[in-house]
Amino acid sequence: MQKISDYVLLVLILIAFAANSILNRLALKASDINDLVSIDPSSFTLVRLVSGAIVLVSLLYLSGKRLTKPTEIHYKGAVFLFVYAITFSYAYISLDAAIGALILFGVVQVCIIAIAIFSGKRLKALEWFGCILAISGLLVLTLPHVLATAGEREVVFSSISILLMIVAGVAWGLFTVNGAGSKDSLLDTSSCFLLSVPMMIVVALIAMSTSGLTISLIGFTWAVLSGAVASGLGYALWYKLLPKLSASQASSAQLLVPIIAAVGGFLFLNEQLTLNFIIATILTLGGVLIVIKASTKP
Repeated sequence: MQKISDYVLLVLILIAFAANSILNRLALKASDINDLVSIDPSSFTLVRLVSGAIVLVSLLYLSGKRLTKPTEIHYKGAVFLFVYAITFSYAYISLDAAIGALILFGVVQVCIIAIAIFSGKRLKALEWFGCILAISGLLVLTLPHVLATAGEREVVFSSISILLMIVAGVAWGLFTVNGAGSKDSLLDTSSCFLLSVPMMIVVALIAMSTSGLTISLIGFTWAVLSGAVASGLGYALWYKLLPKLSASQASSAQLLVPIIAAVGGFLFLNEQLTLNFIIATILTLGGVLIVIKASTKP
């Protein structure tokens, strides 16, 4: 990267990625006034995926390309995307935006590293140290919630939300690995978004028949912004910029996403930056950074 415009674009993309956590939490956080949410998780996810698909397909056609017959990569990617999106939304019923983003990011990186190990990659001692450091950071962040002695309803929900965000991280890691080496990222991402919509419709129908759906104008707006701007446009810009970045630059840049989410949560959601979160962030992101830097050395 040499142009200042590339740096500006990178910052905007990272803000868009972090905005997914902020928008999701904004939409699902119950109002202090009437204890009601503006939209339920199923509706949020459906609107997010539909609006993201519309933007991506529109950009695809504007670029002079057309949708093609889906391949196995597209079907697998759609399943991974669907699992990520639905668990991501349900996790944010009780998780803070900053905590959710850190868990998601940390698990994604650990998942990608684990897949590489199972595929035959041998890690250096420094890479193993970084992995252990990152995992210890995630434990520092999550164990206080899971091991809480109080049998309160909030504690149970918090533990379930942590588990759901871990599943979301694994799904996104698999989605990333599945799309590695894509020859046409815009086409592939558009296809995955489109194919994920029918699965989400089924889940929304099930939710409607059991607990009902909740959709307000503000909740719908947050979901559209998450899907069309933070997801659809954000991913499109990311894949456009990616060829200009080295693997190390791309991975290192994403370390900023949980930090941006934490700042956004503090500004827009009145979330507190606790000492536990700060320590977990240093351990997790520091560990990932060590792995990235160590893997790029001969």
